[in-house]
Amino acid sequence: MLKSCSLLHRITTSDTDLMGTWKCSSILGAMQDVAVEHCNQLGLGRDDILKDRLAWVVVRMQLEMERFPVLGDNVRLETFHNPVRHTFFPRYFLIRDAKSEEIIGRASSLWMLLDLDSRKSVRAPQVLSKMPINRDMAPTLPLPGNAEKLNTPPLVFSLTPSFTDLDFNRHVNNTRYLDWCCNALGVDTLTDNVISGFIIHYDREVVPTDQVRCELRRDENRFSFLGLSGENRHFEISGKLSPRI
Repeated sequence: MLKSCSLLHRITTSDTDLMGTWKCSSILGAMQDVAVEHCNQLGLGRDDILKDRLAWVVVRMQLEMERFPVLGDNVRLETFHNPVRHTFFPRYFLIRDAKSEEIIGRASSLWMLLDLDSRKSVRAPQVLSKMPINRDMAPTLPLPGNAEKLNTPPLVFSLTPSFTDLDFNRHVNNTRYLDWCCNALGVDTLTDNVISGFIIHYDREVVPTDQVRCELRRDENRFSFLGLSGENRHFEISGKLSPRI
């Protein structure tokens, strides 16, 4: 079995912010690409498991960046599984400078297999039998814990998904919530700072008809960003800001 997978990624203009730095949403997109490639190599890609009416769903993601690459840099992303926990599938990532092999980012995530008919998470023995055990591979970060909701007064506003927010599953793509968060933090904040780490919870999909109430809270270099419809929470993000170098 293929215990891990790696992909080379070149930072292009579409990956970067106004300062030429790799955007958090684009980092998530690149991590998703290498995770998809690993699943495809294992025979557990989208089309493979759809035959059994199953789909991979990301539940939580945590990212810590030590240094941000910029336009024109090459990075190598590596990913691997650890053994399943109940119905949660841990997946880890390393991001390396492709030239020096220096580790510049680490991520951990929790995924589940969704039964598309029952809408419940399942273990699916036919999937487990194809997955590497990887007990010998050390986690790159602890598994994502709880996102921290700050107690400061929130900036509250509403968002309705736009065409470019949606993917082929007809819901807001998981990378777009970081873009919404960055837009809420604003140009002034992110001209001088980067989001050097965050935890994101994906609780309930956002579909085109949803109007999402967003709440941004700040406390010095920390922030939290929440999206709700009524009392239903769609997502929650907490993170930290660090000065640009």
